Amino acid sequence: MDGQNNSTVSSANSTYVPSVALGGDGNSHPGVWCSLTVTTPVDCSTRDKSNWIYPATLVDFNQVSGSLCTMKRTAFASDASTASLATQANACSQTPGTRTAAYLPERSSSFNHSRGYLIELNQDGTYNLYNVNNVKDAKIVGYTNALTMQSVATNIAIPSNGVIFAEDNVWVRSNPKFHGRVTIANGRLATNYTADITVADNLAYSTKDGSDAIGLVAEGNVYIGSFAPPATSSFTLEVDAAVLAETGSVEYPSNYTFSNNTCTRGWINNNQTLNFYGSVATRQIWTWSWQDDSSCGDNVYDGSSGSYISGFKYNTTHYDYNLQYAPPPSYPVTGGYNVLSWREVLTRP
Repeated sequence: MDGQNNSTVSSANSTYVPSVALGGDGNSHPGVWCSLTVTTPVDCSTRDKSNWIYPATLVDFNQVSGSLCTMKRTAFASDASTASLATQANACSQTPGTRTAAYLPERSSSFNHSRGYLIELNQDGTYNLYNVNNVKDAKIVGYTNALTMQSVATNIAIPSNGVIFAEDNVWVRSNPKFHGRVTIANGRLATNYTADITVADNLAYSTKDGSDAIGLVAEGNVYIGSFAPPATSSFTLEVDAAVLAETGSVEYPSNYTFSNNTCTRGWINNNQTLNFYGSVATRQIWTWSWQDDSSCGDNVYDGSSGSYISGFKYNTTHYDYNLQYAPPPSYPVTGGYNVLSWREVLTRP
């Protein structure tokens, strides 16, 4: 945990051997740790570690499959054209071609990671929908340059139950900030393929008082696209969401996926930052940055660490405490509530 955090960071592992790309040195480390060689953006030798918990209670991520199925049923039930499917025993293996405000069908029976949907969340609680037909990510700045898109519909009302389920890959951004509550889930539940969700640009709330919430529940991975940061100059990339990766990772990718298998861009200046606000749950890796021993594609040399960096050296992860009592619609949760304070109030009848 080389970046800043303001709440619990937990792992089911008491120890593990991290890869070199994640700062590992071949030795076993605690379930949550920070290399003592890291002094910026936080000093790992002096930072507060009181909210690092390991080993934590193991979470069965296989249960998320059931949650995805439930959200797919919820999406079916939102529209008269698909409502009859919601109650069928095999509802989650159904793949109707009908698109509704709540259900986005397979783009094609032949799965392709560079094809799917872009969901653009609007300030008025609606969303715009685009077909994504191709992706180029190497040395590309901006989602409009990286994604080959075709507009499908604009100002679609988010369903009253707040759930959108896509039977394909999803890219998501806000336009410019989102006001409302929604959970976007995806999966190819009727096939052996695995769909991902990618944050393609800023994904920001209009307010941070609990009235806005975005849930991203991916069957596979949740990525921050390598093209999402606006430029190599000064920027702050804002991502506000509760994200969950059922089988994969939550990460900025270490290598370009669609253009060539070389290291992604790195940002090492303190005016090039990622601000993440929400929560993260992942079965595999969670990281916003990678380090290499040598130059590889577009990674950047960081003199203070003596490593080449892909991703965001300067990043903050802030837990949205509103999520504890008001998670996004139908969002998978575990455990119960903690009582922070209590007092008895006497009233007269």
